[in-house]
Formats: sequence, structure tokens, C-alpha cells
Amino acid sequence: MAVKAKILIAEDSITVAEFLRDFLVYTGYTVEVVPDGLQALQKLKQTTFDVLLLDLNMPGMDGLKLLEAIQTELTTAPLCIMITGYPEAEIRKRAKDLGCYLFLIKPINIESLDSFIQKYLPAHKRNPPRPQSLKKLSDQWSLATKEKPKPPFVCLVIAASTGGPKALEAVLKNLQVTNEFATLIVQHGPKWMLQLFADKLTERTKKKVELALDGQRPKAGHIYLAVGDHHLYIEPGSFKLKLCSETPKINSVRPAADPLFHSAADAFGPYCIGVVLTGLGKDGAEGGKKIYSEGGYIIAQDPKTAVASTMPLSIINLKIQNQIASLEEIPEAINGTVSRLAKKIK
Repeated sequence: MAVKAKILIAEDSITVAEFLRDFLVYTGYTVEVVPDGLQALQKLKQTTFDVLLLDLNMPGMDGLKLLEAIQTELTTAPLCIMITGYPEAEIRKRAKDLGCYLFLIKPINIESLDSFIQKYLPAHKRNPPRPQSLKKLSDQWSLATKEKPKPPFVCLVIAASTGGPKALEAVLKNLQVTNEFATLIVQHGPKWMLQLFADKLTERTKKKVELALDGQRPKAGHIYLAVGDHHLYIEPGSFKLKLCSETPKINSVRPAADPLFHSAADAFGPYCIGVVLTGLGKDGAEGGKKIYSEGGYIIAQDPKTAVASTMPLSIINLKIQNQIASLEEIPEAINGTVSRLAKKIK
């Protein structure tokens, strides 16, 4: 390609956006950055860009809604490349239906990004996809936009890292486990540790904690722990658990909370409760945004009561928490929210 392309990056993570921008500018591209889908759409209406790099989860207008708006409001679409930590087939299918057929899975192999652009942009320019009519798109998404059926129970998902074992023990010991909800937990750690940890939690909390199994349907009143070296997902519709060891590490860990949170939000919608406990890094923040955007409930541990404060702080800084609670207050906060949501399911 003789002349480098003009690229728009729509990414709300400043760290990721700067990383992409610096690499692409160094490689010779012209780059602009916006933090959300709404601003990206306005930019695309004002200026012609060759390539759009878009995050899946963004405030205001997420990646899928941005792709839909491009299809319905622009006469020509740029080459769209979605950057996401969630490789689920359903997300890819929905994005492809809306004109995005290239994906980069976080953590990003930055060199593959340049290769993607060099390989696919010339063909895209020669034969750009025609945006669909608003009626056709509306017909295509008529089923997707219908209200989801109510799930069989409330889903509680919990994320914990540094300081997590003791925090989880304290929460589960005082949690009233009922037949109104199932609990899925991601604690960062190696495989051997998590195998032992399930037994230790069972012994110390007097509540049965079992390792999640691939293909298993979780049951209300049960507590499941993600196994080591596997991301844990829950499939919408079937509500089956899925373990994946082939997906790259997310937030430098596997299992990570973001895939579980994201899939639980898709599966349970407003009947999902996300709890982010003590930990370093920001795992749970991206998935927490998804839970929040679907009308679910987010509880962040009060950073003052956390051994490591950055995980709950990442939730609070995004302003997506419904409640900030101390470690001692979290069990009551969970049970109160479960009770309120369970009444709506019945």
C-alpha cells in the first residue's frame, strides 16, 4: 500500500487507545482517537476514514450499536476491526452481520493489526460492502431486539484476586445461599491452587463449593468456582457452563472475571449481580460495564476494606457501581438484591 490509511480508533480505555495510536502513528498511519461510539459516529459523518478500530464495550454507544448506526446512517463504511476480550461466536456473528468481519482478541498482537490492514483494506476499497437499508436491518434484528425470556434464577458472579481467598471466605460464610440464585466465582490463581481452594472454602464456610465443569448446567443454590488455566463462560439460552483454555489470557490472567461477567450479562440480563472484591489490576471492569448496561446490579467492595484496592476502584472510577459496600456489608447487599430480583422472575 503506497499511502498509509487514515484510521479512527473508538476505545474508552486510555491505555489501550494510546498503545494503538502510538504504534499506528509510528508505522505511518494517520490516526484519530475518540472514547465512545457516539463520538466515533459523529467523526465518521464529518470525515472519511479508511479503517475503524472499535472496542466492543463503550459508554453511551457500544461497538455493536456503532456498527448498526454505520449501516443505517452512512453511505460508505470503513473497514471495521473489532477489538474485544470476548471471543464468543454469537458476538462475532452479530458483528459480522453488521459489516465487521475482522477481530483482534485482547491482549492484542499489535503486529497482526498492521498485517490485517495491509491485507484486507485494498479489497475493501475495491468492493466496499453496501450499507443495509434501515428496514432490512430492522427486520434482521427483530428477534434480537425482543425482550429476552426470563432466566430460571438470578445469577451472582464474583471476581477476586489479591486478598481474594480471605474475602471470599468472609462473604460466603455470611451469605444466605437460597434456591433463588446460583453463584459463579473467579479467583485468580494457578490450577493446583484453585483445586484445593474449592475444598478449603467448603470446609471453612460450611457451604459446598464445586469446581465448574464444561457443559454443566448450574443449579440454583449451588456455588461454582472457575478452574485454573480456563476462562469460564455461561451460554445464553442453554445456561450451560463453558470452559476454554485456548482463549488468550485476559488482563494477564486465565481464568479472568471479564469473560464470565460478560457472558452472564448476555445470559441473565437484568437478573445478573456482579460483585468485584479485592484485587490488583482491573479485571471485572469491562464485564461489569456489560452487566450494568444490561440493567444488572454491580456491587464494589469498599476499597478501604480491600487488601488490594485497584479492582474495585476500576469499577468505581467507571461509575458503574450500584452500591459500594464493606466486606462485612456485602453478603446482606447480595441477599437483598437477590430477593428483589427473584420476585420479578416469578
